[in-house]
Amino acid sequence: MSNTLPIVLGSSSKWRKQVLSEHFTEYEFECVPPNIDEKAVRGDTPEATSVAVANAKLDKLIKEITKPCIIICGDQVIKFKGETREKPVDEEENKAFLRSYGNEVLECCSAVVMYNTQTKARVEAMETAKVYYKPIPEDVINKVVAKGETMWCSGGFMAEDEDLVPYMEKLEGELSCVQGMPLKTTGELLNKVK
Repeated sequence: MSNTLPIVLGSSSKWRKQVLSEHFTEYEFECVPPNIDEKAVRGDTPEATSVAVANAKLDKLIKEITKPCIIICGDQVIKFKGETREKPVDEEENKAFLRSYGNEVLECCSAVVMYNTQTKARVEAMETAKVYYKPIPEDVINKVVAKGETMWCSGGFMAEDEDLVPYMEKLEGELSCVQGMPLKTTGELLNKVK
């Protein structure tokens, strides 16, 4: 049995759950989706939006969870040509997103916020990673979107998708940041809040 507080991951993201379970094995955790209207929470920039949404999720869970634990919430948006991209609303938008990424840079803005229910300590951070793609052929776009996975991803893409990997030219930053839960930042925040 661990001497660390258990974690409540305020997320329904299988990617955040995977990052947590694979890299923070000393913690027991459960997932509790905060179920907020993310579109109702905005910031002045994509980065500020990511931080604001993560904090709104945490604020909701702080009201609901009283047991001793560390609550972790995150959010990610994609900054593309100055605009904020979130999860695509439908398959056509997902395809349009993927078409637009050729010879461009996507900036993944991933916010992580944490709260210790015992000490009331609260910490937050925002990290970015950049992904560069070559033009993605239409047949690959159709195949990727047909899988359905990218509909649940900010910006409508998954850097680790086997069909998209050949078109990624470069990744600047951590893959875990692109997945929505940056490892280094998460570890640093856990050390501060525990």
